[in-house]
Amino acid sequence: YSLNLNPGLGFSINDTTGRIVLKKPLDYETVESLDLIVAAFDRGFPPRTALLNLTLVVTDVNDNAPVFSQKSRLILNVSEAVIPPHPLQKFLATDEDSGTNGMFSFSLTG
Repeated sequence: YSLNLNPGLGFSINDTTGRIVLKKPLDYETVESLDLIVAAFDRGFPPRTALLNLTLVVTDVNDNAPVFSQKSRLILNVSEAVIPPHPLQKFLATDEDSGTNGMFSFSLTG
């Protein structure tokens, strides 16, 4: 067996059993899927080969926290003359995770 891939991708294959082994962690935010070619060679003469197209789909995990676009500490000066309900500040945040892992909500404590 052999794998047709860039060695830097972090996979290997056992040339006898065909077992593919992950050699380094995957990161969905870097690579969502990989297309690989697995080849099986017999020992006959002439040698014969079979090829298999393999698409490896990386599933996302919640490995990134939301990030505010503002500084981590913000001071708002609010006049006592402001009449409620008056908007004070709009906060923006992003999360690099996908799907429900990238969804978030805001809360206020104090």
